[in-house]
Amino acid sequence: MSRVILYTRVSTDEQAERGYSLPEQMRELREHAKREGWEVVEEVVDAGYSRSSLNRPGMNRVRELVAAGDVDAVLAWKRDRYGAAPWPGVLEVEFAAVGCALRSLDDSGEGEDAEFMGGIKDLIAKRELRVMSQRAGMGKRSKAREGKIVGSGPALFGFRYNADRTGYVVDEETMPIVRRIFRAIGAEGSSM
Repeated sequence: MSRVILYTRVSTDEQAERGYSLPEQMRELREHAKREGWEVVEEVVDAGYSRSSLNRPGMNRVRELVAAGDVDAVLAWKRDRYGAAPWPGVLEVEFAAVGCALRSLDDSGEGEDAEFMGGIKDLIAKRELRVMSQRAGMGKRSKAREGKIVGSGPALFGFRYNADRTGYVVDEETMPIVRRIFRAIGAEGSSM
């Protein structure tokens, strides 16, 4: 193995914006590649993308580079950076078809035992993803029961979130457009 792609990922925009581990992941990957004497073909980052899907800009770039050839391995900080089951296994098969290995700093090497351990890690990542989703759902339901809004995604047009994202406040910049639409529909009888 001599030509590698370094791949890092965090799941949320907040983690990406606040710098949670992306620089640290890449630093450790660079150091490992340097120790091994590997040539880094490209450093690819997916900032704010869940492991539940392979449809991520960075992963799309990795797959494009691997398909083009001349890459011996893709290296991530942890195997779960590639995704939860079944995605790392899918990538392993896809990459192996062109002579590229899927590796991580926490992998178990090569062979049957390594394949088994990789599968176990993929299933653990999948379970962890499910548990996180359940916790988030519980938190959203709890907020709703308290009459608070769930501040995820952009606020409704004409509004913005309050400081703790539990309610809306009028956005004076966009609310005039909302009022104009309602006047046109109500008073003038216009259609949407």
